[in-house]
Amino acid sequence: MSVDAFRAALHGSGKSGHPESGRKGGARSEQEAYQDMQADLESGECVVFSDRRASGPTEVMFGRELLGTIPGTFEDIDQALAAVNAKMEEEGFFPNIYHINDHGNVSLWDGQGNTIQGWV
Repeated sequence: MSVDAFRAALHGSGKSGHPESGRKGGARSEQEAYQDMQADLESGECVVFSDRRASGPTEVMFGRELLGTIPGTFEDIDQALAAVNAKMEEEGFFPNIYHINDHGNVSLWDGQGNTIQGWV
């Protein structure tokens, strides 16, 4: 089973998940998605690709653990996402993936790095 298929099954069962999962019996509101994003980032129970330091490398965090940087540990985002997905499989934990750009804007990503939702 792919990571995305597992997430879809997990999120459909009423556990936390992506805004499009419809976990409460229908589409989730912008406010609910925003609150989930805030809770994820505050708790650290998520994956974060952070470009907050515009002149530095992108940091890739799994929970509170630094997996590496782009460039550095990983050559590009695809390689970093592959490592994140492998870590999810290894841990049996499939958290939301966020990207924070150098302006502080946050995007929720799927397992391939596609933006699902964003906040400015």
